[in-house]
Amino acid sequence: MSPRQFAPTQDFSFLRTDRSKPDRGILYHNNGDGTFSDVTRASGLAAVKAAHSFTPLFEDFNNDGKVDLFIANDSDPNLLFLNQGERHV
Repeated sequence: MSPRQFAPTQDFSFLRTDRSKPDRGILYHNNGDGTFSDVTRASGLAAVKAAHSFTPLFEDFNNDGKVDLFIANDSDPNLLFLNQGERHV
């Protein structure tokens, strides 16, 4: 598993995944007013190959003070996205 980079918006809320079929998932931003916005493309996650995603986990995996994203996949390699404050590369 090689780390990838992604740029979350502040106060992002959750990643919707579907392990029943290959899917890229959707990253939602909490707008703070009871609504959510799809920020998948803005974060760079839309460029990721579709996978059978199972569980997303938001945590600072490299201890740099920025929240990273790990996605456990069912029958595909797991993904680790390190928050670099830039788009996914």
